Amino acid sequence: MPHFLAIPLIIAESDLVVTVPYAVARSFAKLTELKLLRPPIKVPPADIKQHWHARFHHDEANKWIRGVVASLFVEAPRRPRQGSAAGAKSAP
Repeated sequence: MPHFLAIPLIIAESDLVVTVPYAVARSFAKLTELKLLRPPIKVPPADIKQHWHARFHHDEANKWIRGVVASLFVEAPRRPRQGSAAGAKSAP
């Protein structure tokens, strides 16, 4: 699909399946009667990148919107599991 917006309507009216980020799937399920299932395999995380023209690198409005978008995808720091040794570090 060239974009995600048509997916819930197509999936709801067919016998097709689609793999999308879980947050996107939850939003789609609010719009239509879709059943959400986790994939039966471990799916590696996807890289999310921003690109902009060099002439806008120092543009204040562009920097602001890049910051807003980046803040939506920054992962929260992981908390140590209960019962783990204090000060122990886990591998990323």
